[in-house]
Amino acid sequence: MQPFARRAAVALSSAALCAAAHAGTVPTYHIVDLGAGYAPAAINAAGVIVGTFTPEIGGATSMRYADGAWTAVASLPGLAVAARSINASGAMAGRGVDTRTGTAVAVAWSAAGVPAVIMPASMGTSAAIGIDDAGDAAIEITSTGPEQAYTWTASTGALTRLAAPLGGGELLVDAMNGKGRMAARALDANLDWQMVRGTAAGWRTIGSLTPGGSTVASGMNDAGHIACTDYATTGLAHACWYDGTILHDLTPATMAQAVAYGINASDEIVGDGVDAAWIDYAMLWKDGKPHRLFSRLRDTTDWSALNSATGINDAGQIIGTGTFRDGKTHAFLLNPVRH
Repeated sequence: MQPFARRAAVALSSAALCAAAHAGTVPTYHIVDLGAGYAPAAINAAGVIVGTFTPEIGGATSMRYADGAWTAVASLPGLAVAARSINASGAMAGRGVDTRTGTAVAVAWSAAGVPAVIMPASMGTSAAIGIDDAGDAAIEITSTGPEQAYTWTASTGALTRLAAPLGGGELLVDAMNGKGRMAARALDANLDWQMVRGTAAGWRTIGSLTPGGSTVASGMNDAGHIACTDYATTGLAHACWYDGTILHDLTPATMAQAVAYGINASDEIVGDGVDAAWIDYAMLWKDGKPHRLFSRLRDTTDWSALNSATGINDAGQIIGTGTFRDGKTHAFLLNPVRH
């Protein structure tokens, strides 16, 4: 039996998971093997995962994990699609790459899994960065002059260009929450990138963690708190957290650098840490304090390392990749357990 089909052995009730996520202590976890070749990108509140599968020979396929099994995401003729975000109802956003020209276009999937191109190729290279709970998407365009950002309204198909707020004429959307608020980077008049948060109605400047650095959001919860990574002028990355008021550096002194990938309603943040020997560790930050996820496993028999944590939902479930007992990289799902 394939590891990802072992439903009974790993089933936890939604109520139990939610209770675990909101408890004050750092949880331990049951780990579920999601198989070799898979790279999970996002997980919604129901535990549905989107990601990719890359075989040893051949190209990547966009995949969806639900009810204990992976299935291929619906594609469009002539496009190699990749979903990168998923909302509470299962609608997804990502991109499709033209298999002849290599041009990427923004793609969104309905909750029923039906895909549609939402930004014409004539507008340039685009990708849908996030999708809110109404099914509306945030889009970035990176190939035609200044960096541009748009929103797409699912009910009408309307595209709205977002005005760049800081005088530099460029805006890149990096994350979108369930309420439709976005975290982005705006170029200021001094040609420095500053992190901003807001909607088409207006933006709040957050800034950057380090002087001259570029702080990039990777996730934002419905409270507007942001998981981010600052790419400093030194060339090192610092995982960071915006709590609505202050930007916090999450990178512990024992690590050379760290990257944050996701945040949930409890301000639990996941990502990677790299130690002085340049070994990667999947990380959880709870109340701003770092924890190596491998040390929180209830049973490590089948795993030698957890290398990257790429997403977390409001129930506290975590996705990522690690090194399995066969020496290959496998995807995992962590289900929290608290006492």
